[in-house]
Amino acid sequence: TSTTAQMMRHQGVTVDPKTGNVALTLYPGHVQFYDVRSDRHVDEVVVVPRSYVSRTDDEIAPPHRVEHVCFSGDGRNMVTVDRCVDIDAESPMIGLKFWHVRDDGRSFVLNTRVDAAHDSRVSALVYSPVEDLAVSCGVDKKFRIWVKGKHVNNVASDSRPDVTWKCRSVVLYSRSEVRNNVR
Repeated sequence: TSTTAQMMRHQGVTVDPKTGNVALTLYPGHVQFYDVRSDRHVDEVVVVPRSYVSRTDDEIAPPHRVEHVCFSGDGRNMVTVDRCVDIDAESPMIGLKFWHVRDDGRSFVLNTRVDAAHDSRVSALVYSPVEDLAVSCGVDKKFRIWVKGKHVNNVASDSRPDVTWKCRSVVLYSRSEVRNNVR
């Protein structure tokens, strides 16, 4: 099957609780926001920047896809999981990213990036509705609890360096793969 067909099989959809906009992971490496009330595309977050310059060899760079998106209850924070779709790679390239709404409230900006957050594909991702913590579950039969923490270097920037995310706990479970609830 073609790479586009593979991507379309892994589409994700959720709702941004702050705006009510639908968040879609249709385009590789992006989260697109669609306003259902006005029936139009309103925003896009580039989760995995891509160089559109040709590579030196004839190979096409393997695409990344955003596999999971979730939001804090107030919609001011977003968490994404992206994965490289390179079947030749020895280990999966998985990125867990924490975002916050810019001060102007119009878009998200990256706050914390965690490479290799799990040893294998992430099967579920949720944000607690009552506190600032997220849980990611992997096919590696581990779930990780992520919490906000204070960063010691305070540098003036739009990415809020005074706050960072870190893994508080890693829990091994022995049952079958954990997935997000389907409603």
